[in-house]
Amino acid sequence: MPLLPMPQIERLARGIDAKLRPRAALASRLARRADAARDARRLTLAAALYREALDLAPRRIGIRIQLGHMLKETGQFGEAERHYLEAVRCQPNSADLAMQMGHFYKVTERPDEAEKSYRRAIALRPGWAEALDELVGLGIGEVASAGTVYDLDRLAPELIPLTEAVEPDAVAQAIRVSRLGARRERSRWGTMKVLRGIEAIRGFCTSTSPIIEIAVMLDGIVIHTMTPKAASTEGGMSKYVFNIWLNFAPFEHGPHQLDLRAYDSIGRVRGWRTTALIAPPQIEADLPDSDALVAPAVADPRPIEEQIRARPSMVRNATRRLLPAAPSAVLVQRVDQLGDMVCSIPAIKRLREIVGGAKLVGLVSRANEGLARSSGLFEALVVIDFPEDLATGRRVMPLEAQERLRQELAAYNFDIAIDLCEGGGSRPLLALSGAPFTFGFKGREFAWLSAGLDCNAHDPANRLEVMSQSQKVLALVEAFGAIFQSKASPHRRNDLDRRLLEHYDIRGNQRFAVLHAGARLVFSRWPHFEALANQLLDRTDLTLLLLADEPMFSAARFGTRADRVRVIEGKLPFDHFDAMLSFADLFVGNDSGPKHMAALRGTPVISLHMARLDWREWGQEGFGRIISRRVPCAGCAISRDGNECGRDFTCIRDISPEEVVGAALDLLAEAASAIPLTGRVSA
Repeated sequence: MPLLPMPQIERLARGIDAKLRPRAALASRLARRADAARDARRLTLAAALYREALDLAPRRIGIRIQLGHMLKETGQFGEAERHYLEAVRCQPNSADLAMQMGHFYKVTERPDEAEKSYRRAIALRPGWAEALDELVGLGIGEVASAGTVYDLDRLAPELIPLTEAVEPDAVAQAIRVSRLGARRERSRWGTMKVLRGIEAIRGFCTSTSPIIEIAVMLDGIVIHTMTPKAASTEGGMSKYVFNIWLNFAPFEHGPHQLDLRAYDSIGRVRGWRTTALIAPPQIEADLPDSDALVAPAVADPRPIEEQIRARPSMVRNATRRLLPAAPSAVLVQRVDQLGDMVCSIPAIKRLREIVGGAKLVGLVSRANEGLARSSGLFEALVVIDFPEDLATGRRVMPLEAQERLRQELAAYNFDIAIDLCEGGGSRPLLALSGAPFTFGFKGREFAWLSAGLDCNAHDPANRLEVMSQSQKVLALVEAFGAIFQSKASPHRRNDLDRRLLEHYDIRGNQRFAVLHAGARLVFSRWPHFEALANQLLDRTDLTLLLLADEPMFSAARFGTRADRVRVIEGKLPFDHFDAMLSFADLFVGNDSGPKHMAALRGTPVISLHMARLDWREWGQEGFGRIISRRVPCAGCAISRDGNECGRDFTCIRDISPEEVVGAALDLLAEAASAIPLTGRVSA
């Protein structure tokens, strides 16, 4: 509890900040110049600049560590060690620093100290593969744990569970940004984070003193401020979470400097800086399935948060395809050598089967033209020169040739473009196709691909590839086929007796719905199941089975309709659970295992999907609906610390009971006329 009133603390903090800001700003400028000198391998200059920056901001541990690195690289080992040890004194529980000390002692030929430092890193971050590798490199193949010595060569040390050791992020009093927009894109200014329309800036700041304000600055001008609340406190350190939704549409398009500043109650300032590209907003209609795209409203004076939360939830059909429609034209790239084309023939034949009557157009090199024409597999060919630059080993194409090719390919209006080459040299040609869906090997390397595949098999002795090229290319096409059309279908049990439901007072062909309120991640549970149950009791004749992992409901709360409610808590015998899911007329649940199993049994399912993961990945398949909300922070992937949202999980909480009831009534009406019940009821 602060000793002074908050307004007075804020004025004090701003006054102190005004005095410290010039020194801090100069230190930051010097550090940026030092970073540039370091990246240019001008190490002596970098060390001098880091030293000047540290004189201005002696508590900036990051600058001190970089100075230590430069001194180490230039052979000034004594001074480097002094700075490293001072950093360790300030952050004694940092596994990263322990690792750096290990590297330092290894370089300075002090193996005993290096071993101690690497073991310290493992103690702070159990199972850290990199530190374990360093120990092995020192000739140490054993690690002790709980008094027992283990042989690392025979075990999987990366699976060692974490202990209660304090992690570096919890120690360093700094801003951590876990989300800034959602995409990195190529531009004439380079590849960088892109901010289009409404975007989220999410993260946290750890501090021993209260954080009274977080400010967002664009090119040095404050565009947003907020007062965060402590999400959690441990060991005197509090975590202040922020999840800021901003509309970048009004700002000038192009690169901008983005700063975050966190001000605490005793005048300290923590900063974070990056360069981001502001680009025109995308249109929701162009990406109707993306929950991360929230287009700004035209002439809506309400705050962004109010606008977003007032929008209706998205109710989508669970039967879906990654590609919206059957393609009419598909581009197939094979712009390398004759042997590569030979190995691709089985895959191209399989592709013809997958895409049916779509026009197959080959983009081939002159070396592959003859075989491609004689194969009879293509309706048309585009032949290009795509030589290898002997100096760099890269395949190249001048800009004028790229433009000619782009215009030639545009005439085909491709829906899909696939590169069958495993190497990445030809992958950029896919960008010239104009196809909205691009596919090839190494999807993680080429993040702009719509989808990709990594497929390898190695000889255990020499680690060389052993899978034949024809098998590998065929695997790529088969993966495309799996993406093209799902093979999911109901899988019902013939041995399941409906009379098992009599244990729960469900008899004969009595109609019932299962409402599953549980989920492994507590924060992913929709909080309105009781309101939903009341509305379903009012508007249907269904008996309701309310399933929960722990006590949440009381049948008595439903008054005179309590005879139509069964409250079931805890774990059930599997066959009983299976019978509930298999014979239900409707299942409504969170994004968890039971909803997937109900869909597997052919039951109409409504899934309430929070935005931590994309609904298309983990939404159930089959007959049903998936309800989610569009929010700028979609895709946060929060899985452990429920305090890191910063928005109280509005993406699941703002789905209204009325929206779920509406979807349920539509689904029940559709099921009455469309879904076959054969096999769902046993004799």
